[in-house]
Amino acid sequence: MNRTCIPRFLLHANPCKLTSRSNIILLRPIPYITSSSPHPTTRTFTSTPFLSKKNAKKGGKGEEDHVGDYSSPLPEKNTSAAIDFNTQFEKLEGEIARIMDKLKDDLSKLRAGQADPGLLEGLSVVLDKAQGTTAPLKDVAHVVTRGRGLAVTVYEATNVKRVVSAIQIADLNVQPIVDAKNPLLVNVPLPPPTRESRDRVSKQAKTVGDRALDAVKSARLVTHKKIMSAKKSTRPDDFKKADKKVEEIVKKRKAEMEAVIAAARKGIMEG
Repeated sequence: MNRTCIPRFLLHANPCKLTSRSNIILLRPIPYITSSSPHPTTRTFTSTPFLSKKNAKKGGKGEEDHVGDYSSPLPEKNTSAAIDFNTQFEKLEGEIARIMDKLKDDLSKLRAGQADPGLLEGLSVVLDKAQGTTAPLKDVAHVVTRGRGLAVTVYEATNVKRVVSAIQIADLNVQPIVDAKNPLLVNVPLPPPTRESRDRVSKQAKTVGDRALDAVKSARLVTHKKIMSAKKSTRPDDFKKADKKVEEIVKKRKAEMEAVIAAARKGIMEG
């Protein structure tokens, strides 16, 4: 039996008139679709099953094999920024060093027999009795520690007597003395500390030390939170090493700080 092949343009012209009775093989056109083609997109049949999105995400059948050795699973996508552990260690060390410096400075001011300039700086100096004008002593003079006493340098000669008077009426149990060689200098010797005053200052030193230790704990907590934020994107071994390093830093610096506090309290009671 002879069979006739129909050109494609005739099929597009009037495909409805062609039937199987006409003893013609219908050649199904393979549409060539471009972005400007007026014909709708036609999906051709294939024996290869489509890969579903679900299987594609999970790496199911149909997913291409990765080249290379991937014995360990790929890391999960992490939206948090990468953390440089060494940088965090340095920041922690720097913060603890700052706390240590402040602790030493505060303890030095509390030692028995060593005066604190703040003892006089807040005194009120009467500048004009008629008008009742006053000013803090720190605004008219500069106070520094000198041995077991304080040295007050008055800025203007007219205020020397006023500063001396302010110290005398402050009920501090001290006697200011104007320096014989420098009329603008007022020396304020302090009496030796008593047992009661030593106990009081020792307790103050303990309070100062406790505040410093609490500040170290806060610094440790900040660093620990930073490291925890990178836990998902960090290998377990690296995370454990980083956390252990933080504990080692804190333990070492805390021991040093406790030694400074103990030495200061001992010096207060014995000095």
